[in-house]
Amino acid sequence: MRFRSAVLLAGVALLALAQRVPAGQLVTSERLLPRGTVAFAKIPNAAEFRRRWNQSSFGAMQRDPAFGSFVADLERQLDERTAWIKRATGLGVKDLWLSLKGEVAVAVVHSADNGFAVVGVVEVGDDEPSAARSLVALEAALASRGAMPVRLHVSDVDVTSWSIGAEPDKLTFSYFLRGRHLVVGVDLNSILSLAAQARPDGRDTLAGNPVYHYVMEQTRASSGQPAVQWFVDPIGGLKAAI
Repeated sequence: MRFRSAVLLAGVALLALAQRVPAGQLVTSERLLPRGTVAFAKIPNAAEFRRRWNQSSFGAMQRDPAFGSFVADLERQLDERTAWIKRATGLGVKDLWLSLKGEVAVAVVHSADNGFAVVGVVEVGDDEPSAARSLVALEAALASRGAMPVRLHVSDVDVTSWSIGAEPDKLTFSYFLRGRHLVVGVDLNSILSLAAQARPDGRDTLAGNPVYHYVMEQTRASSGQPAVQWFVDPIGGLKAAI
């Protein structure tokens, strides 16, 4: 189930409308996650990451005929483990990944119920109208496959929780949208908490965490945007665990 959760967070690309961002302020995943986020990793630009990957030695290995059977076997195993995603949305996890162009992030946050929860933040449109269109397509695909939604409203945010399938393979996940970013997870209470606390102005969010800010400043690339960024707060994680 945890494997399913991780894949879901990295791959689902759909949404609900929420508040607009004040002029001049750019919403990023750091502004949607809590100040005490335990671990965080993001790809600032999925399209650019794929381009760099293709130019790397790993990309060359992936295209090398000598590694063809090995790569094909990995893709087969991935398709088998994530077949439920295709059954639910009509798209395989590879198709979902290739459809993403902007920011993609995964974070570990504190959960009052389960200790910790994994959430994903995905930029799902070039603007809010295109994100809304993606939502319509997603929800139509889910509904056509028997998924059942529950609508909740927290502060000024609409949260949608979906259930699909039957026990023991029943899958549930929830999401909300701020700007162009979808915040998604399998722990409903964590998503509700994030929806209530997420602030595009950066206050009380990871963007306002001085430790995170210091680490990012000290590790900033001298030229260009990094392909991947990550951050871990072991002290914060220990405090949350205690």
